[in-house]
Amino acid sequence: MDWLKKVFKPKEEAAPPPPVQKKPAPPSVPSPKPVIQRPTATRVKAAPPPASKPAEGTKSRPNPETRVADPKDARSYLARALTRKERGKIDEAIADLTRAIQMNPQIPQAYHHRAVMRQARGLFDEAIADYTKAIELKPDYSEAFSNRGVLRERKGDAAGAKADYSKSIEIELRLALSREYPDYKPEA
Repeated sequence: MDWLKKVFKPKEEAAPPPPVQKKPAPPSVPSPKPVIQRPTATRVKAAPPPASKPAEGTKSRPNPETRVADPKDARSYLARALTRKERGKIDEAIADLTRAIQMNPQIPQAYHHRAVMRQARGLFDEAIADYTKAIELKPDYSEAFSNRGVLRERKGDAAGAKADYSKSIEIELRLALSREYPDYKPEA
């Protein structure tokens, strides 16, 4: 045990540090009072009454609910439909999408959005038909496959739902791989 004492020498007790002398407090000087800055009041001008005509040199903004930017353009109806959908006017949005599809039946987004709205209304067969048309126009429309799979599953078509889910996953995987690896070429 003596070797332990040699290896591990006990520390000698150090003397306690000398006591710290306190400095006398400076004579009492009153501290200045804090200055509180209050916000200054500003006058707010009342809004002018609505004019029947826009002021000279300014353009009036049409209400997106009532006017279509270009009545001959299907995408204008698509845009108005999405605005109406956001405001909860589903039936009016479906009507606008139907008009857009009549004008240009080659817009897959119009079918897809109409299917989503029909699905919200419980019109599942019509929604499945719209999802199918969107997929025909855009075969890599992953979201349409996924949404159609949900409806097929709800209707009891497990095999159809599984096929749609699998196709949606395949498309998403292919897109992710092509973003991560730009030289990626899918197998044929």
